[in-house]
Amino acid sequence: MRIPIWIFLIIITLYSIGFTVTLWRDKKKLGSIAVFSLAAATVVSALIGVLK
Repeated sequence: MRIPIWIFLIIITLYSIGFTVTLWRDKKKLGSIAVFSLAAATVVSALIGVLK
């Protein structure tokens, strides 16, 4: 079960980083920071909660 969780987590992280870069290029820096913070919180909570 750990492998699908890791794959899903990596996909979400890559998508969020791509979306963050797109927002940053469109001069929407505050939205970019918010999306990056949300992605970071998702990764941290997954590492703490699911993958102990």
